[in-house]
Parts: sequence; C-alpha cells; structure tokens
Amino acid sequence: MSESIRPFRIEVPQAAIDELRARLDRIHWPDEAPGVPWAYGTSLAFMREFIDDWRRRYNWRATEAQLNAWPQFKTRIDGIDIHFLHVQGSGPKPMPLLLSHGWRRSERSSARSEAAAGPSGIHAFGLSLSK
Repeated sequence: MSESIRPFRIEVPQAAIDELRARLDRIHWPDEAPGVPWAYGTSLAFMREFIDDWRRRYNWRATEAQLNAWPQFKTRIDGIDIHFLHVQGSGPKPMPLLLSHGWRRSERSSARSEAAAGPSGIHAFGLSLSK
C-alpha cells in the first residue's frame, strides 16, 4: 500500500455527538409557511420528525460500527483529503467499478452495492463526497 493511501476509521468523539444533541434540543422552530407544505421548502412537520429522530432514536454508534465494518481509506489529492471505501473483487482479473454518491445518497448506501460487487469479481471503489 502506498504511503499516500492510509487506512481510515470513523471515530466521532462523544462530546461532538452530545453537542449536536444539545443544539438540536435548542432549536427555535419557525411557523409553517402558508400554503401547501413543501411549496416553499421543507415541510415543518417533516423536519420536526426528522430532528426528533436524530435526538431520540438515532443510534450513531451503531451506524459508526456498520460503516467501520467496510475497508475505508483516505488519500490527499491537490491538498484535499479524499475518503473512499474499497471492496476487493475475487477472480483473476476483477473489473474496477467507481461508485459515487450525491445528495440524499451516502457512502453507507454505496457500501451495500460494494458488498454485492466484491464477490462478483469487481473491485468496487466508493468515493465519499463529504469530509
């Protein structure tokens, strides 16, 4: 392995999770915009439910463990750290496949595709578009 590619594990400090939950507890909710929900942005009811899920039900440590089950790496390109997952394929000549994600999709959902690709003779690379 090149020195420019290094293994990576997600390890969010508990203090950061606690601080996020505290900030979510202090949200000052606006009034719903008049008219049809979603006409002028996110539905207030949806956003309240979404935030409540993060505050009360979401288990970051379980998600972190799921993500850390995948082989993850970082490399620096043009001064920017790039995070990626790499699931190696089997067979004599595995074909490379680059999986990327955008908004509303994450490396977590790409990892499911990579899991299927690995045993099928495809080298799957999941590029993360976040820090």
